[in-house]
Amino acid sequence: MNYLAIFGLMRSGTTWIGKVLDSSPDVIYLHEPDYVKRVPCLPYTTEAEDYLGWEPYIRSYLAGMRSSCASRSMLKRPSFPKNFPSTLFEKISYNTFRGMLRGEQLLHRAGFSPIPMTWPKCVDNAKLVVWKSVEQTGNIGCFLRAVPEQKVLHVVRHPCGFVDSVMRGQRKKLLHGGVPASQDLGIFDYVIRTKFAHQLGLKLRDWEKLTEVERLAYIWLVVNEQAILDGEEMPNYKLVYCEEICFNPNQMASEVYDFAGLSLGPQTELFISSSSSSSGSEQSDNTKSQKYYSVSRNSQSVPRSWEQRLSKDSIDRILKIASLSDRMAKLLGKPVGAAKPRVD
Repeated sequence: MNYLAIFGLMRSGTTWIGKVLDSSPDVIYLHEPDYVKRVPCLPYTTEAEDYLGWEPYIRSYLAGMRSSCASRSMLKRPSFPKNFPSTLFEKISYNTFRGMLRGEQLLHRAGFSPIPMTWPKCVDNAKLVVWKSVEQTGNIGCFLRAVPEQKVLHVVRHPCGFVDSVMRGQRKKLLHGGVPASQDLGIFDYVIRTKFAHQLGLKLRDWEKLTEVERLAYIWLVVNEQAILDGEEMPNYKLVYCEEICFNPNQMASEVYDFAGLSLGPQTELFISSSSSSSGSEQSDNTKSQKYYSVSRNSQSVPRSWEQRLSKDSIDRILKIASLSDRMAKLLGKPVGAAKPRVD
């Protein structure tokens, strides 16, 4: 089967891209399957040149994805009709599978751990398996080289939008995991091991000197920049910016479909239209869990909504750190090379 992975840091627009591809009747989509079953042994960041050592684990994970299905990864709304269950028997088998997933969903909501199951044989007729993860951005270089036949979409959001959304999720306790990212020294430890972090001179001792906003900004900068450096020359890699998706959803969806080798159909066009013009934007600070994770919003309002919530001081700190990369500075329209790491 053909595979396409969507990688990006949390709160970067990966879910919407995932559902755009899921809206194709020829795609089977898994939403964060590494939450159900982790990629064995793989840390938060890896060096691209070490891919041969990680290749057996990555390939084993992809090969076992069909038997790692759970409601958490298979029932992300909205759902779409599919072409691959073509016969009556296949349709019954597929609908039975989804019914079992709903039963597992009830158990999961009752406090049980996810119960992985295997998708029915008809799913093997799908043209493309799409899966998305917010845990593997630091491993993009390894994935691209270990499995060159798999395509990888790398989604990057404006750093202020990323920091604002993560901080709101932390305040409202809406993000999964025990330790908030802005307080997770373990993540920062992996981040500083990358080549780009070495160029910046980041050290573990800098952690205590940084504000939570600055810590998230450095995670955004280092992980995304290193992923781009590892991927930009690879034919199976495509970088997409969340803000471009928000302002030009139809054009970006068309580009994503071309990259995936799919044809854009009426089902996808309808989803793009309905999901990008919703009134459920991120602007309200009273957003509940459903809206926080929703794929439906007024896409024109999302890119600059952080300006209403972040202080000027926080914005200045984030942009100063983001501008330590010439590439990101140009992207943000900031002076190139104008800043130094703020760790004092």
